[in-house]
Amino acid sequence: MNEENERRELRRKRKIRNMMISYTVLVLFLLLLIVGAVIGITHVRKIQQAKQAALIEKSAAEEALKLLQDQAAQKAAAQFEEEQKAQEQVENEEAPRGNEVIALEVQSLVMSMTLEEKVAGLFLITPEELTGVGKVVQAGPSTKEALAQYPVGGLIYSSENVQSKDQLIEMIGNTKEFSKYPLFIGIREEGGEYSQLAGKIENLPKVENMSDIGAGGDKSKAMEAGGIIGGYLASLGFNMNLAPVADVLTDSKNTYIGKRSFGGDVSIVSQMVASQVEGMQAAGVSAALLHFPGMGGGEGDPEKGSSLVEKSLEEIKSENLLPFLAGMEAGADFVVVANGKVPSLAEEEVPASLSLEMIQNLLRGELGFDGIVATSPLNQKAITSEYSSSEAAIMAIHAGADIIMMPADFKEAYTGVLEAVNSGRITQERLNESLLRIFQLKYKDGVG
Repeated sequence: MNEENERRELRRKRKIRNMMISYTVLVLFLLLLIVGAVIGITHVRKIQQAKQAALIEKSAAEEALKLLQDQAAQKAAAQFEEEQKAQEQVENEEAPRGNEVIALEVQSLVMSMTLEEKVAGLFLITPEELTGVGKVVQAGPSTKEALAQYPVGGLIYSSENVQSKDQLIEMIGNTKEFSKYPLFIGIREEGGEYSQLAGKIENLPKVENMSDIGAGGDKSKAMEAGGIIGGYLASLGFNMNLAPVADVLTDSKNTYIGKRSFGGDVSIVSQMVASQVEGMQAAGVSAALLHFPGMGGGEGDPEKGSSLVEKSLEEIKSENLLPFLAGMEAGADFVVVANGKVPSLAEEEVPASLSLEMIQNLLRGELGFDGIVATSPLNQKAITSEYSSSEAAIMAIHAGADIIMMPADFKEAYTGVLEAVNSGRITQERLNESLLRIFQLKYKDGVG
């Protein structure tokens, strides 16, 4: 019995011990689970924190990068804008100046000129008249001194001033450099038999007489001739040409005009004149329409004596004036008024070049020409036989002429006009009116 109880007690103790072991193992397992969970949670939290930190860092980096990119973009845009402004400024400086800008510059220039400079600026004379030298073939100290004393508006050369191409280029170049103000450098180069340069200077292209071109009836030939003449004149330093002749030759006995005209058909002459003006001025040389209001039906030669056009007002308006209108519409810079008398157009018994009715009323008013009006050479017998150089120049200015061309005695004419202004016979406003036109063209065309 005791033995049985001992065994029972032993089994009970063993069972208790096993239970204790099981509980201990369970507790240890639970503890391990808890510790592992805590460690796992901590590790996960650290990973999450690290990821969050990485995300924050990445976001901050992206924000910083975006900020830098924005700043770079703004800087680039600002730099581009500055470059664009600089480029526009350069382009504006290089671009042709607008008429308003030129007008302001011209007005400022004219207002700054002395009275003596203003009077001299109205004259277009030969280099011999300027310097007093018998035959000018170079521009040296005498030319420089003369231009300083008489800053004329321009000079007209002839074949007498030409020895060679290089000599002519050098003489014209020096003359331009000596002048305080831009100069018109002109010549009468009409083509064919009436050329001052073609035939005298080697390798200059020759064109036909205008009468031959007109007879062909092809206006493109007239434009081509104008381009050829204007091209070689510009290459030599000229910027104006006393051509084309716009006279309609209605009297075959008229030797003063002769082959210089495109013919007797007003329609053909009008087309030829307009085309030649376009060709010449496209080459950079100003065209001057000769001899307003048209002397092709006149009697006499103004270079030798009086010249008279005895046509009715209707005939003149339906014939003589049409080629001049065509040339004006083509953009001719100059109109040269004839020294002949045209009684049907003006009650004044004076040459057209000295007539207020002819210049101010007809040419300016009725026909609307606002370019430069020049007299024909005032050294022609048609003028000198009736007027002194001084009186002719004063009358031309009163009539509305802008340019006084080649008076017989330049210094007398210059002094006479100066005295007329000082006495109030001519106003400075009248001088300014012409000078504004003259310099407007010089500045627009870049005349040197």
